[in-house]
Amino acid sequence: MSLGARRHLGWLSAGLGVLLAALALTPLIGGTAQASTAERCARFTHQSLVRQHVVTGRGATTVVIGDSYSAGLGLQHPDRNWARELPGRVHVFGFSGSGFSRGASPCKDVAYDQRARTALALHPSLVVVEGGLNDFDQPSGQIRAGFRRLVAEIGGDRLLVVGPPPAPLRGARAARVDAILRSEAARSGTPYLSMIDDRFTYLPDRLHLTPLGHERFGTVVADALDSP
Repeated sequence: MSLGARRHLGWLSAGLGVLLAALALTPLIGGTAQASTAERCARFTHQSLVRQHVVTGRGATTVVIGDSYSAGLGLQHPDRNWARELPGRVHVFGFSGSGFSRGASPCKDVAYDQRARTALALHPSLVVVEGGLNDFDQPSGQIRAGFRRLVAEIGGDRLLVVGPPPAPLRGARAARVDAILRSEAARSGTPYLSMIDDRFTYLPDRLHLTPLGHERFGTVVADALDSP
Protein backbone atom coordinates (compact mmCIF):
# COMPACT_ATOMS: atom_id res chain seq x y z
CA MET A 1 0.00 0.00 0.00
CA SER A 2 1.15 3.49 -0.79
CA LEU A 3 1.71 5.83 2.13
CA GLY A 4 2.59 8.91 0.09
CA ALA A 5 5.67 10.49 -1.40
CA ARG A 6 8.64 11.64 0.61
CA ARG A 7 8.68 15.20 1.79
CA HIS A 8 11.58 17.63 2.03
CA LEU A 9 13.15 18.82 5.24
CA GLY A 10 11.12 21.47 7.06
CA TRP A 11 12.39 24.64 8.62
CA LEU A 12 14.79 24.56 11.57
CA SER A 13 15.94 27.52 13.62
CA ALA A 14 19.64 28.34 13.59
CA GLY A 15 19.83 28.35 17.37
CA LEU A 16 18.37 24.86 17.66
CA GLY A 17 20.67 23.61 14.92
CA VAL A 18 23.70 24.82 16.84
CA LEU A 19 22.47 23.07 19.98
CA LEU A 20 21.91 19.82 18.11
CA ALA A 21 25.38 19.97 16.62
CA ALA A 22 26.93 20.49 20.02
CA LEU A 23 25.04 17.55 21.44
CA ALA A 24 26.06 15.29 18.57
CA LEU A 25 29.71 15.99 19.20
CA THR A 26 29.55 14.53 22.70
CA PRO A 27 31.21 11.10 22.94
CA LEU A 28 29.41 8.04 21.61
CA ILE A 29 28.25 5.17 23.78
CA GLY A 30 31.24 3.60 25.46
CA GLY A 31 33.46 6.59 24.71
CA THR A 32 33.21 8.04 28.22
CA ALA A 33 34.53 5.24 30.38
CA GLN A 34 34.36 7.35 33.52
CA ALA A 35 30.84 8.58 32.94
CA SER A 36 28.29 6.88 35.15
CA THR A 37 25.14 5.25 33.83
CA ALA A 38 23.11 8.07 35.35
CA GLU A 39 25.16 10.67 33.48
CA ARG A 40 24.81 8.84 30.18
CA CYS A 41 21.07 8.39 30.66
CA ALA A 42 20.67 12.08 31.49
CA ARG A 43 22.62 13.04 28.37
CA PHE A 44 20.64 10.70 26.14
CA THR A 45 17.39 11.96 27.63
CA HIS A 46 18.35 15.54 26.87
CA GLN A 47 19.36 14.66 23.32
CA SER A 48 16.10 12.79 22.83
CA LEU A 49 13.99 15.72 24.02
CA VAL A 50 15.86 18.18 21.81
CA ARG A 51 15.43 15.91 18.78
CA GLN A 52 11.70 15.66 19.45
CA HIS A 53 11.37 19.39 18.88
CA VAL A 54 12.77 19.14 15.35
CA VAL A 55 9.89 18.40 12.97
CA THR A 56 10.46 17.83 9.25
CA GLY A 57 8.20 17.66 6.23
CA ARG A 58 4.53 18.39 5.71
CA GLY A 59 1.31 16.45 5.54
CA ALA A 60 -0.12 13.68 7.67
CA THR A 61 1.67 12.99 10.94
CA THR A 62 4.37 10.33 10.97
CA VAL A 63 6.15 9.39 14.17
CA VAL A 64 9.43 7.53 14.47
CA ILE A 65 10.40 5.55 17.56
CA GLY A 66 13.97 4.31 17.61
CA ASP A 67 17.49 4.22 18.96
CA SER A 68 20.61 6.31 18.30
CA TYR A 69 20.02 6.11 14.56
CA SER A 70 16.76 7.99 15.06
CA ALA A 71 18.33 10.35 17.58
CA GLY A 72 21.11 11.14 15.09
CA LEU A 73 23.93 10.27 17.45
CA GLY A 74 27.32 10.82 15.86
CA LEU A 75 26.09 13.30 13.26
CA GLN A 76 27.17 16.92 13.24
CA HIS A 77 23.54 17.76 12.45
CA PRO A 78 21.35 15.13 14.17
CA ASP A 79 18.24 16.47 12.45
CA ARG A 80 19.69 15.33 9.13
CA ASN A 81 19.35 11.66 9.90
CA TRP A 82 17.45 9.00 7.99
CA ALA A 83 14.02 10.03 9.30
CA ARG A 84 13.91 13.19 7.20
CA GLU A 85 13.41 11.00 4.12
CA LEU A 86 10.04 9.78 5.38
CA PRO A 87 6.66 11.03 4.14
CA GLY A 88 4.48 13.46 6.03
CA ARG A 89 5.18 15.70 8.99
CA VAL A 90 7.75 13.66 10.85
CA HIS A 91 8.22 13.65 14.63
CA VAL A 92 11.15 11.64 15.99
CA PHE A 93 11.29 9.90 19.36
CA GLY A 94 14.80 8.48 19.39
CA PHE A 95 16.68 7.37 22.48
CA SER A 96 20.29 6.18 22.18
CA GLY A 97 20.90 2.68 23.44
CA SER A 98 17.24 1.66 23.54
CA GLY A 99 15.67 -1.39 21.95
CA PHE A 100 12.71 -3.73 21.83
CA SER A 101 13.71 -5.49 25.04
CA ARG A 102 13.66 -3.64 28.32
CA GLY A 103 17.13 -4.87 29.16
CA ALA A 104 18.74 -3.34 26.07
CA SER A 105 19.36 -0.07 27.92
CA PRO A 106 20.24 0.55 31.57
CA CYS A 107 18.15 3.72 31.41
CA LYS A 108 14.68 3.57 32.92
CA ASP A 109 11.52 3.06 30.86
CA VAL A 110 13.05 3.64 27.41
CA ALA A 111 12.13 0.40 25.60
CA TYR A 112 10.08 1.04 22.49
CA ASP A 113 6.77 -0.11 23.93
CA GLN A 114 7.35 2.08 27.01
CA ARG A 115 7.83 5.18 24.86
CA ALA A 116 5.09 4.44 22.36
CA ARG A 117 2.29 6.12 24.29
CA THR A 118 4.02 9.50 24.16
CA ALA A 119 4.42 9.22 20.40
CA LEU A 120 0.84 8.05 19.93
CA ALA A 121 -0.44 11.17 21.69
CA LEU A 122 0.23 12.95 18.37
CA HIS A 123 -2.40 10.73 16.70
CA PRO A 124 -0.11 9.71 13.83
CA SER A 125 -1.24 8.23 10.56
CA LEU A 126 1.96 6.19 10.45
CA VAL A 127 4.36 4.85 13.09
CA VAL A 128 7.83 3.68 12.06
CA VAL A 129 9.78 1.78 14.70
CA GLU A 130 13.49 1.42 13.94
CA GLY A 131 16.06 -0.62 15.81
CA GLY A 132 17.35 -3.88 17.12
CA LEU A 133 21.10 -3.30 17.27
CA ASN A 134 20.96 -2.67 21.02
CA ASP A 135 19.14 -5.98 21.54
CA PHE A 136 22.19 -7.89 20.28
CA ASP A 137 22.97 -9.46 23.68
CA GLN A 138 19.43 -9.84 24.99
CA PRO A 139 17.63 -13.18 25.42
CA SER A 140 15.38 -14.07 22.50
CA GLY A 141 12.38 -14.29 24.80
CA GLN A 142 12.87 -10.72 25.99
CA ILE A 143 13.10 -9.42 22.42
CA ARG A 144 9.95 -11.30 21.46
CA ALA A 145 8.10 -10.02 24.50
CA GLY A 146 9.09 -6.44 23.74
CA PHE A 147 7.95 -6.76 20.13
CA ARG A 148 4.59 -8.16 21.23
CA ARG A 149 4.04 -5.39 23.77
CA LEU A 150 4.88 -2.83 21.10
CA VAL A 151 2.38 -4.23 18.61
CA ALA A 152 -0.27 -4.44 21.32
CA GLU A 153 0.33 -0.78 22.17
CA ILE A 154 0.35 0.58 18.62
CA GLY A 155 -1.66 -1.87 16.53
CA GLY A 156 -0.43 -3.27 13.25
CA ASP A 157 -2.52 -1.32 10.74
CA ARG A 158 -0.41 1.85 10.89
CA LEU A 159 2.94 0.38 11.93
CA LEU A 160 6.14 -0.42 10.04
CA VAL A 161 8.99 -2.05 11.95
CA VAL A 162 12.47 -1.52 10.49
CA GLY A 163 15.05 -4.03 11.63
CA PRO A 164 18.78 -3.64 12.33
CA PRO A 165 21.34 -3.18 9.56
CA PRO A 166 24.48 -5.35 9.38
CA ALA A 167 26.64 -2.98 11.43
CA PRO A 168 30.19 -4.43 11.48
CA LEU A 169 30.50 -4.12 15.26
CA ARG A 170 27.45 -6.35 15.79
CA GLY A 171 28.04 -8.91 13.02
CA ALA A 172 26.05 -12.12 13.31
CA ARG A 173 24.35 -10.87 16.46
CA ALA A 174 22.45 -8.31 14.40
CA ALA A 175 21.34 -11.10 12.08
CA ARG A 176 20.02 -13.05 15.08
CA VAL A 177 17.90 -10.07 16.16
CA ASP A 178 16.65 -9.61 12.60
CA ALA A 179 15.55 -13.24 12.47
CA ILE A 180 13.65 -12.87 15.74
CA LEU A 181 11.91 -9.69 14.63
CA ARG A 182 11.12 -11.16 11.23
CA SER A 183 9.46 -14.21 12.79
CA GLU A 184 7.48 -12.10 15.27
CA ALA A 185 6.31 -9.80 12.48
CA ALA A 186 5.17 -12.78 10.42
CA ARG A 187 3.36 -14.25 13.41
CA SER A 188 1.45 -11.03 14.11
CA GLY A 189 1.01 -9.86 10.52
CA THR A 190 3.03 -6.70 11.22
CA PRO A 191 4.75 -5.03 8.25
CA TYR A 192 8.48 -5.56 8.64
CA LEU A 193 11.43 -4.20 6.66
CA SER A 194 14.62 -6.21 7.03
CA MET A 195 17.83 -4.22 6.55
CA ILE A 196 20.21 -7.08 7.25
CA ASP A 197 21.17 -7.66 3.62
CA ASP A 198 21.58 -3.96 2.76
CA ARG A 199 24.92 -2.20 2.73
CA PHE A 200 25.56 1.16 4.39
CA THR A 201 28.57 3.29 5.27
CA TYR A 202 29.56 3.51 8.92
CA LEU A 203 31.49 5.86 11.17
CA PRO A 204 34.85 4.66 12.58
CA ASP A 205 33.04 3.10 15.54
CA ARG A 206 31.67 0.52 13.04
CA LEU A 207 28.21 0.91 14.55
CA HIS A 208 26.68 4.28 13.65
CA LEU A 209 25.91 5.49 10.15
CA THR A 210 27.71 8.22 8.23
CA PRO A 211 25.59 11.05 6.75
CA LEU A 212 25.51 9.14 3.44
CA GLY A 213 24.61 5.99 5.32
CA HIS A 214 21.66 7.79 6.91
CA GLU A 215 20.52 9.08 3.53
CA ARG A 216 20.55 5.61 2.03
CA PHE A 217 18.88 4.09 5.11
CA GLY A 218 16.06 6.64 4.90
CA THR A 219 15.67 6.12 1.16
CA VAL A 220 15.29 2.37 1.62
CA VAL A 221 12.58 2.90 4.25
CA ALA A 222 10.76 5.54 2.20
CA ASP A 223 10.83 3.34 -0.90
CA ALA A 224 9.31 0.50 1.11
CA LEU A 225 6.52 2.82 2.24
CA ASP A 226 5.88 3.89 -1.35
CA SER A 227 5.65 0.31 -2.57
CA PRO A 228 2.10 -1.05 -3.04
